[in-house]
Amino acid sequence: MKIIPLLNLFSKHELRTFKKTFFLTEKEKKFLEVYENQIKREKCWNEEKAINQVLGLPVMKHKSLFSKLKTDLIKKVQDFLVLKEAKENNDGFYKNMLLAKAINNRQEINGFEALIEKMEKNLNQLPQETSVFLRKFLIYDIQYFNPSKHDRHSNEQQILFQKLLENFNLTLVSYTFRLEQECFTRNKNFIKEPKMTHLREFKQHISPTEAKRYQVFKIFDKIDQVQKKQHPDYKTLSIVDQLIELMSSEKWAIGLEDSKHLAHNLINFLLVNVREGKKGYREKVVQLYKVVFDKRWLSKGKYLNTVHFLNFAMIAGGLPKENLQGVKQFIDANIVNLNPKNKEKTGILAQAFLDFYQKDYSAVHKKLHLRIKNKVFIAIDDAVKARTLLIRAHYEMELTEKGLPIEVDDFTALLGKYRVFLQDQKDKLDKESYEGINNFFKVLKAFYDNKQFKPLRITREYLENEPNLPCRAWLITKYNEL
Repeated sequence: MKIIPLLNLFSKHELRTFKKTFFLTEKEKKFLEVYENQIKREKCWNEEKAINQVLGLPVMKHKSLFSKLKTDLIKKVQDFLVLKEAKENNDGFYKNMLLAKAINNRQEINGFEALIEKMEKNLNQLPQETSVFLRKFLIYDIQYFNPSKHDRHSNEQQILFQKLLENFNLTLVSYTFRLEQECFTRNKNFIKEPKMTHLREFKQHISPTEAKRYQVFKIFDKIDQVQKKQHPDYKTLSIVDQLIELMSSEKWAIGLEDSKHLAHNLINFLLVNVREGKKGYREKVVQLYKVVFDKRWLSKGKYLNTVHFLNFAMIAGGLPKENLQGVKQFIDANIVNLNPKNKEKTGILAQAFLDFYQKDYSAVHKKLHLRIKNKVFIAIDDAVKARTLLIRAHYEMELTEKGLPIEVDDFTALLGKYRVFLQDQKDKLDKESYEGINNFFKVLKAFYDNKQFKPLRITREYLENEPNLPCRAWLITKYNEL
């Protein structure tokens, strides 16, 4: 771990607190002063300049001293981050675990047992889910293998061992469910995944009777049924309805960590079905998004996840016209919850999607054309979304009497620029994403070529059955208009 990336994690307030809290040598204080000046004024870190300013010349002679200075400072920064995390951790579990070990190492048995009992009582009051199973296992582990209590009565040992094993199994099975569903979400075959061939067997560690005691396993099982397509679509949608209703009700008794994981997997499953053009799934993913945004299950810290926010705009925008006003109100109300760094760009892109669905293609052009030209959308995902949306809007405009805006080249040139953009991004995109966007480009080019009286090389069967085709519903609509 390097010192500069670590210091870059600090806010100004945290850096001030660190300097006040820890005993720092004069050279360490000077290092931090140089760091702040360079980052603030020059926006980058110059190592040789820093050595000169902190230790003085000659640079080569002081490189080893400077390395030791950085190593000592790294240890203090790491200790500060650990202490800060322990202090800010809401339930204080890991802080108490360290405290229990410290007390136990000093042979204070009564204090150790009182603290462990308090921790166990607190955990029993929380929703019984993955993180709680794991923490209980750690509590029973520290007790069972406590070197100060080797003379423990055998009955007490048996009870502890039973609790230890039960929570080990619950944790193992819970993580197995999560990992399996993550594989399905990413279109991977769980059974054939390398080094995972035996994970399915772990579910046998927990009996069906025992599983029914915990809501988390019931929900995992329902999502399992949904993801593995054990039912026809109408039945799957019915199960999704039940899950959304339960997630939004007061009966939901699953903690934040598992709730986030379950919601994320269910959303990704629904998004796959929307992309495949299946009926009924678009409405469900919009309903689910509203619930998880409200409960902040897809937030990064205090901010909404921008990828999911844009997904919502893209998916919800495709609902029937009468729903668009409600979607617009929801987006306007939630833009304020986005990270300030991305708020403006994400908000513009979300509004552009709504303009597109309202068939206001000139508004899409006004929002995106110059911003794309000036490379406002730096993140690869945003850049692809923006360019793909804009070329769709330009295609629609090309079909009208007005045609393309005056500042835009003819559509053949636009297709060429889009193709160049894709080729430039090939190494930055994962294989699946690149293939999907490339498929979209080939279809759109074939449609335009057909307008120029060239034979149509694309069939409806391809549009309906190609598994990796973004904007499928729109492309099918354009195919029907040829």
